[in-house]
Amino acid sequence: MLFQFYPNPATSIINILDESNQLQNTTIQIQNYLGQIVFTTPFSSQINLSSLSAGMYFLTIEDKYIKKIIKIIKE
Repeated sequence: MLFQFYPNPATSIINILDESNQLQNTTIQIQNYLGQIVFTTPFSSQINLSSLSAGMYFLTIEDKYIKKIIKIIKE
């Protein structure tokens, strides 16, 4: 699974670079530090975080074969 997230920390947009096109059928969820889901979307190469408060979040990319959790910081 070759993909990158940038920038981290982010102010409004996180870019996801999916070099092998493995993420096209995945779902993206963002959870706050309490585990509450604050954002859900089908895969997109850009995620807009502007509606979220500053803080730490966990971005999960998942389908029935892949699950990856990345810690992100929203400034």
